[in-house]
Amino acid sequence: DDKNIKDEYENCGPLGGVHAILKNISKEYNYILFVPVDMPELTPSLINRLIDNLEGADLVNFENHTMPFLLKNNRQWLDLAQQQLAQKKDFSLRFFHSNIKNSKILKTPSEEKNNFNNINNPKQWRAFAAAEQ
Repeated sequence: DDKNIKDEYENCGPLGGVHAILKNISKEYNYILFVPVDMPELTPSLINRLIDNLEGADLVNFENHTMPFLLKNNRQWLDLAQQQLAQKKDFSLRFFHSNIKNSKILKTPSEEKNNFNNINNPKQWRAFAAAEQ
């Protein structure tokens, strides 16, 4: 679908987006790939590792990283996100992930650990851009 999906719970970080997607995405999709927009060095090989390991899991992610991740598309995880957001305490993906018991946590390849760096402000962007030149 090419529609824009607005967070129902605003200012709740990535969990608000996860909730909005789970609530609005078609059930024809078995899994949802969540990729942050602030990680420009993620590689197709890292994403493919997630996909290659999804069989039998509800959640697949890399150790020590909450993003990117693959999540099974079902009502149970929508309800979990809804409950976590409604409590208005902890909006962290780490807490959300910890409540999904059927998960696969993949080792982060040491040679690719820098591919998980995120960029959150203009200073970080300038440093990233300068290093790329």
